[in-house]
Amino acid sequence: MNKDVAWRKEITNEELFFENGDIIIPNKPGLGIEINEDSILEHSYKAINLRHFKGTLTNRRPPKSCSIFKNI
Repeated sequence: MNKDVAWRKEITNEELFFENGDIIIPNKPGLGIEINEDSILEHSYKAINLRHFKGTLTNRRPPKSCSIFKNI
């Protein structure tokens, strides 16, 4: 996905870079991200059925979604 919720940057320090059609994977230990657990508590999980009866994906992008990639 290219876009996600606007508050994604509040819950993680993840940085994804997009270059020439490729995602550049960070070279950091572990998963390469840190999680802000206090921010996660402010954005609780909401279960959503993502498929219609005919099997197509539902458009679930929030109105204020933003790109998660940085171009280099």
